[in-house]
Amino acid sequence: MWFIVRTAWLYGDGKNFVKTMLSLAVTHDELSVVCDQPGSPTSAAELARMIHHLEPTDNYGIFHGT
Repeated sequence: MWFIVRTAWLYGDGKNFVKTMLSLAVTHDELSVVCDQPGSPTSAAELARMIHHLEPTDNYGIFHGT
């Protein structure tokens, strides 16, 4: 039995997309990024809590953790 947790655009401590964009916004009047890749910024801490909640269960399968 297994858990598969799908996630995207993790942010938290360390280098990540959200922090990079906030940093660039301070030094640039305009930013250019791709617009054909939808995603959901996901807190690494919240994702860890979700996984911790799943661990003791038998609710196996695929989960979207975003």
